[in-house]
Amino acid sequence: NKVQVDVYGGSTSPLQHFTQTVQPDGVWTLSLPSTRMAEERLQEVPEYKGIHVYSQNPIAVYGLSNVYTTTDSYLAIPTPGLGTEYYPSCMYDDNYWQLSQAVYPEPLAGQFVIIAPYDNTNVTIGPARTDTRSDPAGTISHAEGSTWTVSLMRGQTYLVQSTGLKVGDGDLTGTHIVSTKPIGLISGHQRCRIPVDGMGNSKNTIQEMIPPLDKWGTE
Repeated sequence: NKVQVDVYGGSTSPLQHFTQTVQPDGVWTLSLPSTRMAEERLQEVPEYKGIHVYSQNPIAVYGLSNVYTTTDSYLAIPTPGLGTEYYPSCMYDDNYWQLSQAVYPEPLAGQFVIIAPYDNTNVTIGPARTDTRSDPAGTISHAEGSTWTVSLMRGQTYLVQSTGLKVGDGDLTGTHIVSTKPIGLISGHQRCRIPVDGMGNSKNTIQEMIPPLDKWGTE
C-alpha cells in the first residue's frame, strides 16, 4: 500500500513530500523535521499549514504532538467523512499561566483549527461563544456573539482561540461553524487542566478531530 504525505509547511504548494510502502498490519511513523512546519501559531490568519495524507488502499491516520509534559493525539477523519457544519468542543480558559508566568507568559486559551482541503472555501464562524483573540496577549479580535467569514484555499488552516483571560468562564465550545465546501476541524485547548481549578499537574491540549454535524447520531 503506497502512502504519500504532502506537508505544506507555510508554502502555497507542499514544501515536503514523503512516500512509504506499508505492508498489511504495518505502521509508518513520520516525524516532521520541524514542529513549525505544522504548528499553527498565528491567531485568525490563514496559513498553509495543512498536511495531506493519501494512499492506494484505506488506512488509519493519527496525529501526535509529543511536546514535553503535554503530549496529545487525535484520530484523523478521512476526506469523505468531512462536512460543512461543525460545533467545536474546547475547554475553559486556564489559570496555570497566572501561577507560572515565567514559564508560560501567555494566557492559555481554548482553540480550534479549521483545515481546508478545497480551494475557495468560505467559512462562517459564529456566533462566537466567547471573545476571541488576535495575539497571544489576549487582545480581542471578535467579541462574544460575533460572526465573521474567512476564505481559505486548499492546504490552508485557520486558528481561532479564546482570549485565555476568562479563567473558568471563556469557552469556545458550541461556536457554530459553517462552510461552503467540506472542511476539517481540530478542536481542543492550548494547554489546560480538568477541572480548571484543579491542583494536579496534567496540562494537555485535549485535541480531537471533530465529526461534522451530519455525521452525528443518537447513540
